[in-house]
Amino acid sequence: MAARRLRVPGHIAEVAHGLHPETRRKIRGTLTAVLADPTIGDPLRDRLTGFCRVRIGRWRVVYRERPGAIEVFAVGPRATVYSELLARLDPDGQ
Repeated sequence: MAARRLRVPGHIAEVAHGLHPETRRKIRGTLTAVLADPTIGDPLRDRLTGFCRVRIGRWRVVYRERPGAIEVFAVGPRATVYSELLARLDPDGQ
């Protein structure tokens, strides 16, 4: 199997950089696990069909598998991560 790349946008890396070291360690471990096996995440539905999420306590990592890559789209607390992701994906709110 060909190696996958992990794509993490700059705004997500900045969020992760400011987190508590233990939370940051857990997120890094989760990203490593997703890179090794993208099927560990739970598929999302409705407007987020095609994305998967992994729970890390109250935090969520939302990603999508692409040929040769895992694209991370959001990392954040459950209370806001999905609405923020939807707003970024559809800035016009449609």
